[in-house]
Amino acid sequence: MTTVCIHAKISISWQKRYLEYFKEGFKKYSYKVIHSQEDKITNSEITIIFGPHCWKNIEASNKPFIFVNRKLLATSPNSVNDVVAISWNGWNGNGTFCVNNIEEQRLFKFIKESDIKEWNKTGNEIILCGQADLGRNTNFNNLNDWYNSIKINNLIFRPHPSFGTFYDHPYEKSKLAITLNSTVSLDYLLNGVPVISLCGHNPAYAITSHDIKTKIEFDRLKFFKYLANCQWHYTEIQKGSFWDQLKIISGNKLKHY
Repeated sequence: MTTVCIHAKISISWQKRYLEYFKEGFKKYSYKVIHSQEDKITNSEITIIFGPHCWKNIEASNKPFIFVNRKLLATSPNSVNDVVAISWNGWNGNGTFCVNNIEEQRLFKFIKESDIKEWNKTGNEIILCGQADLGRNTNFNNLNDWYNSIKINNLIFRPHPSFGTFYDHPYEKSKLAITLNSTVSLDYLLNGVPVISLCGHNPAYAITSHDIKTKIEFDRLKFFKYLANCQWHYTEIQKGSFWDQLKIISGNKLKHY
């Protein structure tokens, strides 16, 4: 019998919740599911980790693992809790999402077509998007090093919400957003604001400029349709339907989609 070990922190509500969804989904395949809160590889055939901050020893083990994190692209009120992205051996632009056939209409399960705003032509502000940490970027010692590397005058800093600061700045005032590797890149692109992404782990790396002197407006719709095939509603996990795609470990990474 195939054994799946899911590494999830019970103290983190979404991880506790999705542990039960995955247990239910793997019943379809008659897999044995075990749970661990330790940051070390077990003897299971399949290793799944929830979230980017708890399992760095597993990530560094050179053993295959499946990474589950919250949504890439969705606009419903509960999307943060109801949609997750699933990839092999990395997250965001560093993961393999096993997308080989794109279901064109899948995007509209997560957003409405009207949610994709036209490119903003009236904004005049350049936003520097704060992060909770550097992610997996090793080019800087800390976040301040990265912030200080951006040599543009009159930047408006957008704090990361994890620091308790509510940000309510209208997207239509922005003409450009500068990011490192945060999924906030996708929010700006969805709202018609061109993005500079300065790390290959950024989920929007494939359709953004990587030079702070160059603003590029790419075809977003094609990429958004791709993203929709990288993520799953919790009901799809309960049914086990996600595994038919993920069990075949192949497909381009986001930055090469």
